Amino acid sequence: MDYKNKSYFQVPGEADRKNAIGSLAGVPIKIKKAIQAIQNEFQKIDAPQQGDWLWDHEELGQPYEQYVSTFEKRIFNKENSNTIYIQPLEQNMGFNKDLKKFCKAFFKDCRVKVRQPIIIQDIPAVQRRINEYTQKLQLNTKDILNYLKTRLPKDAVCMIGITNTDLYPKDEWNFVFGQASLIHGVGVFSFARYLYKSNDILSNTLEDQDTIIYRACKIMVHEISHMFGLRHCIYFKCVMNGCNHQEESYKSPLELCVICLRKLQNNIGFSIIERYEDLIEFSQDRPYFSEIDVPIYEKLKNLIKTAYGPHYQK
Repeated sequence: MDYKNKSYFQVPGEADRKNAIGSLAGVPIKIKKAIQAIQNEFQKIDAPQQGDWLWDHEELGQPYEQYVSTFEKRIFNKENSNTIYIQPLEQNMGFNKDLKKFCKAFFKDCRVKVRQPIIIQDIPAVQRRINEYTQKLQLNTKDILNYLKTRLPKDAVCMIGITNTDLYPKDEWNFVFGQASLIHGVGVFSFARYLYKSNDILSNTLEDQDTIIYRACKIMVHEISHMFGLRHCIYFKCVMNGCNHQEESYKSPLELCVICLRKLQNNIGFSIIERYEDLIEFSQDRPYFSEIDVPIYEKLKNLIKTAYGPHYQK
C-alpha cells in the first residue's frame, strides 16, 4: 500500500471495538464485572493525520480472542518466568528506582529487578552513526537487542535496556523511541527524545525531572507490553498506540485500554482493581502523574468497586 499521500486506516466502529474486547462468557466473575464496569470509559482512537503512525503504517489490530489463541501458553509463569529486568546501558542512569516502582505497579504480580549497568557504547558489535539532522550519536537497536539476548537471565519474563543515547532501527529511519523482540524477550528504549523542553532534540533546555520520568515510563511499558505479546492498539487511545513523533506520544494515556488490559490480565493473572490501586499509590505524589492520570485511575477503580458491590473484599 502507498501511505505517502493518503491514510488507508479506518477508525474501527463500535461493533469492531466490542468484538475486539471479546466474549465474557465463562470468565471469572470479578474479571467479568471489572471489564463490564470500565469498557465504555475509554476514548476511541482519532483518525490519523499525515505523519502519524497509522498514516504511515498498516496495522490490522489484535482482538482479545486473537491474542489468547496466539498465546495459549502464558508468557508469565509464577514458578519460572516471573521477573522483568531493567538493564541500564550507561553509568549514572537516573530514575532507575522510579522506573522499577512504576513497572511493578503496571505489571502487577511480576517481580522487577534493576541490573548493574553495562556501557553499551563500549560493545564493538553495536553499530553507531551520527544523525544527519541532529548531529547527535545514535545506536542501532537491532545490535543492542542481539547483545541483550545473550545476557537474559533464566527467570526473566523479559529484559528492557534503557539509554540516554538516541536510537535507530535501520539506515533509512531517522530515529526510533524504542524497539522490542517478543521472540527473544528483550527490548530497548531511549530517553533522548524526551529530555528537552522543546520537541527538538537539538535543544539543550532540560525538562523537569517528573516530566522526564513520566515520558520514560510511557515508552518503557509500551515496549515491555510488546514483549507480553501485545501489538499496537488501533481501537482506543491507549499506551499501546503506535507513535511516529513526540506530539503523538504525548497524546496517548499512560494506561492500557480495556482490550489491552484484558490481554495483560489474562497473561499475568493480577487483580484489576488492585493494579489501579498500585498505580494510584505510585502516581499521587508526583505532580505530572497526578495531574494527568490519577483521576483516570481513580475513576476506573471506583467503577469496578461499585460493580463488585458493598461486600467487596480483596
